[in-house]
Amino acid sequence: MTLVCRTCSRINPPEARFCYWDGAVLDGRGQTQGPIAIGTQPFHSPFVFPSGRQCRNFDELLLGCYSEWKDACDLLREGYLESFFGALGRTDLALAAKQAMRAGNTDLGLDQLLNKLPCSNRVPPKLFVQPMEINLGQLSRRSDRHFVLHIENQGMGLLQGTIACEDTAWLMLGEGAGSPRKVFQCLHELLLPVRVHSKALRASNKPLEGRLVLESNGGPAVVMVRAEVLVQPFPDGVLAGALSPRQIAEKAKANPKAAAPLFENGAVAAWYESNGWTYPVQGPASSGLGAIQQFFEALGLVKAPVVKISETAVHLHGRPGAYLEHVLVVRAQEKRPVFAHATSGAPWLKIGRILLEGRTAHIPFQVPCVPPQPGEQLHDTIQVTANGGQRFVVEVTLSITGTMMEVPVLTTADLVVEKETIPEAVAVVKEQERQREPSLQEDEGPPRKSRKHLWSLGVLALLLFSVVAHDLGVIFFSRASRPDAIDSAEIDPSPYLFLRFHDYEGDKYLPNPTMRFGLLAKDPEHPGQPKKLTFDEHGLSNNTVLRLDGREYIFGQSPGKWIEMKSRLPGETAGLPRDGIASLWSVADDTIRVRQEVEIVPGIQSRRLDTCLVRYVLENRDRRLHRVGIRFLLDTFIGGNDGVPFTIPGASGLCDTKMIFDTPERVPDFIQALEKDDLRNPGTVAYLQFRIGANIESPSRVLLGGWPNPELRKIGIWEAQAQLTGWDVPFISIKERIGGVEADDSAVTMYWDERPLRPGQARVVGFTYGLGSGDAQESGGHLLLTVGGRLVPNVEFTLTALVHDPRPGETVTVDLPPGLEARGQQRTQTVPPTPPSASRSDSPVTWRLRASKDGRYELSVRSSMGATQKLPLTIRSRGVFD
Repeated sequence: MTLVCRTCSRINPPEARFCYWDGAVLDGRGQTQGPIAIGTQPFHSPFVFPSGRQCRNFDELLLGCYSEWKDACDLLREGYLESFFGALGRTDLALAAKQAMRAGNTDLGLDQLLNKLPCSNRVPPKLFVQPMEINLGQLSRRSDRHFVLHIENQGMGLLQGTIACEDTAWLMLGEGAGSPRKVFQCLHELLLPVRVHSKALRASNKPLEGRLVLESNGGPAVVMVRAEVLVQPFPDGVLAGALSPRQIAEKAKANPKAAAPLFENGAVAAWYESNGWTYPVQGPASSGLGAIQQFFEALGLVKAPVVKISETAVHLHGRPGAYLEHVLVVRAQEKRPVFAHATSGAPWLKIGRILLEGRTAHIPFQVPCVPPQPGEQLHDTIQVTANGGQRFVVEVTLSITGTMMEVPVLTTADLVVEKETIPEAVAVVKEQERQREPSLQEDEGPPRKSRKHLWSLGVLALLLFSVVAHDLGVIFFSRASRPDAIDSAEIDPSPYLFLRFHDYEGDKYLPNPTMRFGLLAKDPEHPGQPKKLTFDEHGLSNNTVLRLDGREYIFGQSPGKWIEMKSRLPGETAGLPRDGIASLWSVADDTIRVRQEVEIVPGIQSRRLDTCLVRYVLENRDRRLHRVGIRFLLDTFIGGNDGVPFTIPGASGLCDTKMIFDTPERVPDFIQALEKDDLRNPGTVAYLQFRIGANIESPSRVLLGGWPNPELRKIGIWEAQAQLTGWDVPFISIKERIGGVEADDSAVTMYWDERPLRPGQARVVGFTYGLGSGDAQESGGHLLLTVGGRLVPNVEFTLTALVHDPRPGETVTVDLPPGLEARGQQRTQTVPPTPPSASRSDSPVTWRLRASKDGRYELSVRSSMGATQKLPLTIRSRGVFD
């Protein structure tokens, strides 16, 4: 007996329980059966996708949505799914669709909606990862490596979860810098890039093991990553071949005198860094055998002497703008060398260079400029770490008295030409002479009424004369009366440097003006063809990056905005021009402003216009605290040479590869580079000074190395992006090989690391770059002398003698006039031999000197080979940039 469906009126065979056509229960056949499979029940009318695909029930709709996910998301956003479910009479699903429409993540909203459909064919998400084990083989700390992790969803729905490598510092997830933890979401599959952060690798005799841990709604998984980083042996000297700190200690103990310079000049610290290890000695290295003792104590091989500090609380008093200084003394009870270093977090408190003198260490600290906050008390602490990690905390209180006063900064605007006349003053004097002439010819006095008017005019003229006389006195005599005054006759008015700014449009890579700057130097041999001190004469290959609360902004580019691209420097007037430009730029809705000031100024010693002063003023205009830092990348080009080695005070040789100064204490006073390998005719001498004034913050750290050529990305150095390089400049060698050829492309990167900046507070950082001294004629081209640092009384500065082609065992001696001293150092030093692989046959010797008072001095350095070179030196009671 055939059965007729009451819904569609079609005939079904007698054994049927449901209609073969629409799935409806046939009369009398569903009373004793199980639950109806709603997912297979047909819709009144099918749901049709834009592609033409028809879905006749919930099971088919589920499959259709997962197969055509993008169209399904669009249909959800536009309300078609809500309308369709409403037409079916499924108000619950219509409301669920409406909620899914409002979800911030449409993919997630659609997935949650599909979970609510009455389907029988849904399979939950299932995580599948490949490969589960990765062996990267031998890795180098010179460049990063990358690999890809394949994540697949073998179920249905969205696969959601997290992947983390938080316990493995040398792995980073994602593009760019990456992060140790990421959230992922995929419908079918996902390719996740993983970067091996080479600088975080630690060399070891055992393989490194890392773990990528995945947690998801499709289950967990763990991917094992293995690699090998071989220990780099110590390269040279008596410590050559050492593979561990223990072996370093053994070799140093066997030959301490020869090993001491390697600890003192940072070679051992650099070896630690090359292997990714933390150098155990905190703070600056000691001198001589004390540097070895310092290392042994840090390793725990010898017991550190007990030391005491002179005081744990210091109270300073000063007026706004005043300079204050105090010295802490750390002393050992035993007869053993003491070494210490100190740190402070307050911007108004600076730690000076520590003087180590046997059983005592002198720690000077200064308040370079008392803040303009009369009547307030400022508090800070100085953390002092001495032998064996012994720590002291010194409380510093600054009581600000008096009223605010301005602290002048000497610039070219302050120099007044002797024959300069002031038209207003001349006019007043002529008028007074004209008024006096008739009165000498009169025999009788004028009438009483006329006398009354003349009396008023006389009083007015007298007042005018007194005002003009006062102004003339200020202009012509006030600076001359100061002990640190600079006579304008000392200044050579001829320019030796020329500035060029990127203030134009149309560059291929930088289409809009950025106010980057380049530097050109006067060439005496070819006056019409100046030499370059930066690779690009407009500074296009330099760049400045601001770091605000961890986010990076390239100065002069979007999303930052110009407030004033080209303006006068502060204090500049029409009558007193200055050779430079100020540029004001802002980010974060004008909450942070950056003012770039670039100016040609007289050299500290040369008194020629041969120095470029660069300052950045970072100002917090917001109502809350921000962490603000800045970084400057200088693409050097010395005359006609793009890869010259650098002379570094305190180093045992020239730097022609790369070198890092990773703390403020290790940053030298200056570095220098010579165009030619001939001290008699060195060509262009470039001079870059980091410590320039008490009111200008020196860099936190400095990198010497290669310029971030984008071709380096082909060998895995992804941070190299030329003029668009971000905050992290890759630390590469000047001679980094690109395409099998040494690049010979030098650059200097200066960092002023992020630090808190309170509302209304400003931070001033800077450096100078220009021409240095190149006179070695007296010594026959054998000795070249250079000084650097703040040349003021009672502050240490650096004297470096560059010795050309030193002989084995050659020594050099500095002869100091009265008033100069080299405390804690030998005046006679052995010249370090030049390494066989050195690009030039010059070797530097360094002394740290101090003057007791201002005045003019003459330094003299003589070699045991008979050569002598002198250098005049002027110490001023106040620094030029203080």
